[in-house]
Amino acid sequence: MSNKTLMLTAFVMVAALTVLPGCLRNRTPEERAKKIVEWISGNLELDESQRAKLDSVKDEILTARKETSAERSAQLDEVLRLVKSKEIDPKAIQSLMQQRHERISRIAPGVIARVVEFHASLTDKQKDKIVEKVNDLRAAVTASE
Repeated sequence: MSNKTLMLTAFVMVAALTVLPGCLRNRTPEERAKKIVEWISGNLELDESQRAKLDSVKDEILTARKETSAERSAQLDEVLRLVKSKEIDPKAIQSLMQQRHERISRIAPGVIARVVEFHASLTDKQKDKIVEKVNDLRAAVTASE
């Protein structure tokens, strides 16, 4: 159960930090992250220690985002160049995908370490709440398929 719960915790955090920003337009990444942390904290009723660990996850993600900003921008420029081209080179798309995978592989260990620390601080009740939220998300996604 602990590996499953860890994966669900990581999934909810990543989903929250990637999906919810669309609902928080016209805000800086830091403002969006703050709102997401507040939402998670409220839903899970985190104590101060748990909140500090969640803030650590947020900080790690924001740091990684800043460190990879130029790289992500260059890749978007390449995507735009490909879209404008007469033909799209499959090798260029594969190269972009490989660069993205490499970037994620560089970032993941730090984020995962923080998620593991946060997860270890959660109570069984809080983990059950995460499972409930993931199941709600799953139901919403599969209902639209």
